Amino acid sequence: MTVWGRVPAGLILAASSGKTVPVLVDGDGVVYKIGTTGAEVDLPVISGLTAGDPALGAALPRAYGPLFAGLRALRESAPALYALVSEIRVVDPPPSDASAPHRRSWRISGQLEVLVWLTCSPIPVRARGWVDEALLRSTLIGAGPLVAPGCFAEYFRSSTSAAATFVYRTKGG
Repeated sequence: MTVWGRVPAGLILAASSGKTVPVLVDGDGVVYKIGTTGAEVDLPVISGLTAGDPALGAALPRAYGPLFAGLRALRESAPALYALVSEIRVVDPPPSDASAPHRRSWRISGQLEVLVWLTCSPIPVRARGWVDEALLRSTLIGAGPLVAPGCFAEYFRSSTSAAATFVYRTKGG
C-alpha cells in the first residue's frame, strides 16, 4: 500500500467562524487545510469563488473542478510556469443553484471565465475554462513588451513549441 499526502493546487480565501482565512485546495477541488500561513505555501490565490463556509474534506462546487485539475496538471508538467501564476480570479462564477438565473457566459459555454495575473506582468489575461501550459506560454509570448524583462526567457530559449510569430505595430504605423 502506498500513502501520499495531498498536494495543494491553489489557495482560496474563505469565511470561517466570521473571519476570512486561507484555505488550501487540492487538484480535485477538495479542501484539506484551513488557516495556513503565507510562510508555509507559495501558491496561486484563487479569488471570486463562491464556496460558503468550507470544512475539511469538503469538495468545492463541481464547476470549479476543471480549474483546480488544470492547476494540478500545470504544477506537474511545468512547475516553473505554475510558479508564475500569482492570482486567478473567477469573473463570472456559476449560479449557486439550479433555480438561479444563468448568466450569459454560462448559457453560452458552461465554462468559468477567469482573469489570470502572472508574477511578471501587471496586466491580467482573460480566459475561459482552465489555466494550462498553452495559455501561459502564449500569454508570455503575446504579451512580449508588457512582461517584465527577463521573465522566464530561459523557458522560451529551450522550447521548440514556443516558436510563434507575433508582430507588434505602433498606433498609426
